Amino acid sequence: MNGSMSTPFKHRHRFFTILVGLAGLLMCGLATVSQAQSNTADELAAFEQALAAYGEQDYDNAFALFRGLAAAGDADAQTYVALMYAEGQGVDKDMGLALEWYDRAAEQDHPDAQYALGFMAQKGAEIPRDLETAAKWYRRAAGNGHVDGQFELALLYADGQGVPQNDIEAARWFTEAAEQRHIHAQNNLAIFYLNGRGLAKDEKQAAHWFEEAAKQGHVDAQYNLALMYDTGIGVEADGETAAQWYRRAAEAGLTQAQIAMGLLAYEGKGMEKSAETAAQWFLIAAEQGSGQAQYLLSVLASEGNGFQKDPVEAYKWLTLAKARGVTQDAFERKLLGMLSERQMKKGRKRAKQWQEDHKR
Repeated sequence: MNGSMSTPFKHRHRFFTILVGLAGLLMCGLATVSQAQSNTADELAAFEQALAAYGEQDYDNAFALFRGLAAAGDADAQTYVALMYAEGQGVDKDMGLALEWYDRAAEQDHPDAQYALGFMAQKGAEIPRDLETAAKWYRRAAGNGHVDGQFELALLYADGQGVPQNDIEAARWFTEAAEQRHIHAQNNLAIFYLNGRGLAKDEKQAAHWFEEAAKQGHVDAQYNLALMYDTGIGVEADGETAAQWYRRAAEAGLTQAQIAMGLLAYEGKGMEKSAETAAQWFLIAAEQGSGQAQYLLSVLASEGNGFQKDPVEAYKWLTLAKARGVTQDAFERKLLGMLSERQMKKGRKRAKQWQEDHKR
């Protein structure tokens, strides 16, 4: 089956607000006291009490406890104080103070604070956008093992934003993040291996990293892995395995995978041959606006293959496919030869109604 890799390069899937992004990182990363600091038993107890209050959304109490610890130099507490100033949790929102506390923690090599400063500089969130500053903080966070910092730094190197474009550095940091199971880094690293970008071309490694991302639910990786099994690139060709991964991506809504499932069903490749099943998958993709699927439905409807023969319905789907730039002259001439002017008018009316029903 002919196909092309889905979404050749994944960029910023992980941009989120400071509230959702950093709060989530903190709640997961600092659920217990981190960093081997010389805290007293009282300070450790106070930090755990502050965490508990924060988790219960008792922000006034949490802020008071974190603020005392932050003033004493606890980098974890400083990062929470910064977050709470940024979000107005237990204190009036104040981005100036948020930046001040993030900076204090970051200078103590706190990776979450370093990532937050990089994120804010990159997005221009409450501060002027500055990609060089973003790269500086992402680099420090990445060096401290912060997986999102590694991923974002890799993207900056890949795109040449805030740093000189450098595929070798991009591949290096995608690798670091991928080995920490960062799903988008795994997919991007697979693309780099497949294209020989920043490292030696290696189709087996590409298949490996697509599979790692696919297992975590990355839809494009699932499709790309299926295509590799379908074509025998990087792995031994295996129609059944290809069909399994196409199905997972198709059920997640990826139109290319839905079309692939239809073609496999039509050809009986890796699954039972069934024109009816093919038509069902083409219809799902066509309803999402795929011109290719609409064209394939037109062919099946004109032949009565997979469902009842209906030249008018075939013309409807061909009209929609042509509107998306997909057609084939020989088939179009054949279909027009089957239709009266009245039937063509009816088909155009159906196509117009479909477009009205699918306006977004």
